[in-house]
Amino acid sequence: MAGIPSNIALASLDPVIVKGNISPIVASSPELRDGTRPTNNPPGAPDFTLSAGGTTITATITDGKGADSYQIRLEGEASTDGQTLSGLNPGTTYSVQVRGVNQYGTGTWSSSVSQETESGSPVESFTPLLTRDFAGTTIGQATAVPDGWSKGDYVDTPTKSGNRALRLRRAVTETGSCPYGSGAQQYGGRFNLPEEVPVGNIIWMRFYVYFPPGFSFGYLYSSSDDSELDACGIGGGADGNNNTKFMVLAPSAGTARTYVNLPAIRRAVSHPSPFLRIDTEAANGENLDFSYEPKFAQWCAFQVAMKVASDNTGWIRLWVDDEFIGETTGHPTVSGSGNTIAEWGIGDYWNGYPWTDGVGDRGPFYLDEVIIATDMPGYGAPTGVDSEGRVYIDPNTTVGGLS
Repeated sequence: MAGIPSNIALASLDPVIVKGNISPIVASSPELRDGTRPTNNPPGAPDFTLSAGGTTITATITDGKGADSYQIRLEGEASTDGQTLSGLNPGTTYSVQVRGVNQYGTGTWSSSVSQETESGSPVESFTPLLTRDFAGTTIGQATAVPDGWSKGDYVDTPTKSGNRALRLRRAVTETGSCPYGSGAQQYGGRFNLPEEVPVGNIIWMRFYVYFPPGFSFGYLYSSSDDSELDACGIGGGADGNNNTKFMVLAPSAGTARTYVNLPAIRRAVSHPSPFLRIDTEAANGENLDFSYEPKFAQWCAFQVAMKVASDNTGWIRLWVDDEFIGETTGHPTVSGSGNTIAEWGIGDYWNGYPWTDGVGDRGPFYLDEVIIATDMPGYGAPTGVDSEGRVYIDPNTTVGGLS
């Protein structure tokens, strides 16, 4: 036989026969240091416990089943990234589900676990400067009484409390080619306070906002789009900004307003590095950004407090629900010692034509439970205190509870 050395006997090439049961050899992944084996599958449903702090429910993961991050939801509702649900009703039991996410995909939802939020705070003892819960309004009414909102109407769902909320839009027509108008785009509005807040006093403004899952502050034009603006017959260059006016407090004299701004982005749904900005025009346009991951498909309490000052004793503080986001200090908040805070609002206007990719719920959002307070005589500061001792309007406080 060719290839077999002559000094090897053929008998030595006979097959070896092994009797008995033979187990097949199965290839397996090497063990990791913790004794587990890697998997190329999405994570399993995680094990977790729930806890409540105020109107926030937090999931603590005890076994992530291979997840790198998590999503949480009220059973049957839209999900949100992370492990917390905020802006819930006090003293209410919720069914909560959690699922994991890793590089191979999104896992299955866990079984529901029930958790009750903490009972609401005692009825606040202060007299508010202004409240709005939109009770008694007419569904579909285009001009929102008593203020007169731009691009706003009333709806019966979603609502934070009661049976009405205000729906606001960035634009009546959200198409995408030539804009429907020119100049700054009005939405929401700015309105007179019942009484102006003078230098030396503090004003708090809190309202609940609901952003649908697909909401976007995308805008249409930037500096690269001048030719498109010219083609639409609108000169003056691009007007897209990376932020848009959201909460506003305005003085009685001049136009140096204070804004809390949300991020905006050119022709996209979401900003890659979301933030909240305190924009203090009375302090020579000083502004400060705070990292903030927006929450969708749930009501969130946005709150700003301002020390009204024409010198460097002024400050501005910002919360979302019961979380303190940040503050600016050591600057004026109005121009001139005789100035006051005379107006409040949401939106006002923004320098950007609205963009949409045609998907629903990109433009409208919802407003409810507006409370404005001041420490002026006859009113009194709110009695809520955050986790670090700062006075604020407790997120559990309702318009009805102050009535």
